[in-house]
Amino acid sequence: MAKSEFDLIKTILLIVKGPTVFWFLYMLIPLYFISPVLCEILRKQSACIYFFVAWFIGTIVVNSILSIWPSLNDVVQLNNIGLFSSYMGYYLFGAYYGKYGMNSRTKYIIYCLGILSILMMLFCEPVGFFHNFVTPFNMFWSISVFLFFDGIKLSSHRINKLLQSFSKKTLGIYAIHVYCIRLITKIWAPSVSYCILQVFFYFVFAVVASYVATMILKKIKFLKRIV
Repeated sequence: MAKSEFDLIKTILLIVKGPTVFWFLYMLIPLYFISPVLCEILRKQSACIYFFVAWFIGTIVVNSILSIWPSLNDVVQLNNIGLFSSYMGYYLFGAYYGKYGMNSRTKYIIYCLGILSILMMLFCEPVGFFHNFVTPFNMFWSISVFLFFDGIKLSSHRINKLLQSFSKKTLGIYAIHVYCIRLITKIWAPSVSYCILQVFFYFVFAVVASYVATMILKKIKFLKRIV
């Protein structure tokens, strides 16, 4: 078959796989399967602490070492821990925080480490290492951002209502935003690549357009439970 000819199987696989950012959707499947086990761990705070320590050492530390010295993977074969186990700690942390909370001193330490991590990600090399999702730097700054927004208390009923509306449509926004970005790049593609104004405009357009599209899709009976 010539390369220019239509490949049905390849096309179907590309549609199912979707853009590369959709890896997160496939990540949810094994995490949902392991949820009953994690719920048992969540029953005891001490068990959660042991789990987080084991996860940090076995995933964050190991992946950081292998990011610096990838040749070690040929010796210890630890790079096959996989995305599933790598993100399991983040998954459990949200439930842990919702049930047990966190004292002010611990939050302060995480905020400091988060700010330091952001500075290192911005100004240090190698960029690939500091931007890796399973390194201490990304872990601390992502948890810091989570704690920061969780600590914001809004008195405005309208804003709270808008945020609640957004929270119910996050899956649809996540699934549609890539196509909204592709649409705006075809309509408006300035000569200056990835300038701050362009990134901000793309972000606003993608969020608003995805939100509106998700609202419309939720009006369709057989789609409203999906998005």
